[in-house]
Amino acid sequence: MGDIMTRLGITYGGISTEHDVSEMSAKSVIENLDKEKYEQSFREDVKEWLEKNLSIEYVCGKSWTCAKDGKYTYHFMYGSLFDNRFGDTNNYSESEIKEKLVNSGLAKELEEFYGGKLVPITLDLTSLNGSKEYGVVSGDKIAIPTLDILRKFKENIPLMSRWYWTSTPNGTKQTGDTSCVRVVRGDGSMVCLGCDWDCGSVRPFYIT
Repeated sequence: MGDIMTRLGITYGGISTEHDVSEMSAKSVIENLDKEKYEQSFREDVKEWLEKNLSIEYVCGKSWTCAKDGKYTYHFMYGSLFDNRFGDTNNYSESEIKEKLVNSGLAKELEEFYGGKLVPITLDLTSLNGSKEYGVVSGDKIAIPTLDILRKFKENIPLMSRWYWTSTPNGTKQTGDTSCVRVVRGDGSMVCLGCDWDCGSVRPFYIT
């Protein structure tokens, strides 16, 4: 009876900005295995688990979790696109984040990928204390969610290891607060931080 070969399972990938790097590393490991010693059992355990437990898709090189809302599908990035300060004030319609998102390479790639299927987003910028001074911002095809959107789709949005911005202001000029924005921490709790913090993650979404 011949020698029993060791079965080696390689877990790699996962949904993050480093997915492609992980794939290349796993491929390198497999190609350099001692084929006389190991039986190759190549399994994407992380990807399989996520696809069974979450609705995951890979679009324009990024991972997204999906949530149905009637005839529309909301696509939330798994991970962050970039880190950035919010802006000079907590009004999302005038923020640096909004400007960078709508002019990003990802926004252009999504337009090319979906064509006319992207749905313009409308965000209600009512502040946490109820001020409606900032009104709504609409028309963009990619944005960051408000607290109301995050609450609505909470079960479909996995936690992140880092905190990220929402588009909901803590207050407005009328209520004496133009500097604080609601953010989501790694444990899912929500607090307010000043809009000048430059290490905040930007986690966008889009609608089809």
